[in-house]
Amino acid sequence: MIAKPETSARNGNGEAIRLIAIFLLGGLSNASLLCSPVIASQLGVEFAYSPEQVGWFFAAEYIGYIVAGLAARLILPRMNWRKLAALTLAGTVIGNLVAYTVLDEFMALIVVRALTASCSVVLATVIMATANESHHPSRAIGTNIMGQLAVGVVGLALLPPLFSQYGLQAYFFALAILLTIAAPGIFWIASQSRAKDLENPRQPVSVGRATALLRIPTILLFYVGLGGIWTFASSIAQGSMVGPDMVAWILSISAAVGVAGALLAVVMGRMTDLRVPIIPGFILLLAGTAALLLHTEIAFFSGLIVIKFAWSFVIPFAFSLIGRLDRDGGVIAEITIFGGIGLVAGPAIAGYLVSFDPTCVTLLWFELFVLTLSALSAIIMSLKFGKPTGQDQPVPGETLVPVAAAHSA
Repeated sequence: MIAKPETSARNGNGEAIRLIAIFLLGGLSNASLLCSPVIASQLGVEFAYSPEQVGWFFAAEYIGYIVAGLAARLILPRMNWRKLAALTLAGTVIGNLVAYTVLDEFMALIVVRALTASCSVVLATVIMATANESHHPSRAIGTNIMGQLAVGVVGLALLPPLFSQYGLQAYFFALAILLTIAAPGIFWIASQSRAKDLENPRQPVSVGRATALLRIPTILLFYVGLGGIWTFASSIAQGSMVGPDMVAWILSISAAVGVAGALLAVVMGRMTDLRVPIIPGFILLLAGTAALLLHTEIAFFSGLIVIKFAWSFVIPFAFSLIGRLDRDGGVIAEITIFGGIGLVAGPAIAGYLVSFDPTCVTLLWFELFVLTLSALSAIIMSLKFGKPTGQDQPVPGETLVPVAAAHSA
């Protein structure tokens, strides 16, 4: 029964279904963090949680993120990925249903959310590893990122009216239902790394240790930089004399632009020369960050839009590049860990810098510095092993997947 999707994934129909599974499961497994602004607000409004308690709620999510990355680093090379995805999806569904019942019990909620986040992040890591094992990794990873952005856009739009009618419990119940509906997609998850498949080997590239280690600052500093900018976008806006209503409008526009960036990455997903998207993509990211330093309304608008487009466009190719170092899913799990550390450290460092300098000038120079280091690390790697390898070409008889098939999901 399980072998059928594995076989059908080699034709156009099976590959399209796999992309839809990556789109849905990749987005839903990250829903709580993607919708964090409205969830945070509702915790305070409905349950009178203090800012410190709301902070601990999301700290539990991030701690689960890091713990799950460490666990996945050990488990992915040793366990059938499809079985692991099924177990962690079941854990995520159960965790959301339990959270539904303990929202007014703070300590119980923190424990439940930490455990649920651990399951959901392992699931997300398996999805990312599956995307990396596809015949066009950049396209599959772009589809994963696009699924996350779509869930964020839809969630931020629909949850506030849902909360006003049914409260926060509706979110956890709805997420459990949606994950259950998407569960059949697990049958199109890769069972293991293709490096273990003698009929279709894809060996990791051979590079020096120093070059391979550049994957760490590429991902870690990328998320430190972006985490700080997005967390304190409102503070940056104040320094640019942008009003709250305009900030909300710009953020909504940037969310749509982010989807467009990921969609472009999907369109360009067959490209095996990763230098082409990575170098201009990171340059664009740095240009958007530098624009924020001008502290004008137009600079804030254009800078934020460019940053949102650039990050969602370039990160699938960065993951795909790092994925060339991967043999069994371990490297993909590893960058999940560093991404989680970056998401925790970025807002913490940024908060200190904003307290030190409320104009956010110090913050923006810091973010520009760390993003420059991330960009240099990625560009050096792309120059070393971002050239076409011949391992990402379609298998004989493979039909290219129409982008609309994944986007319409």
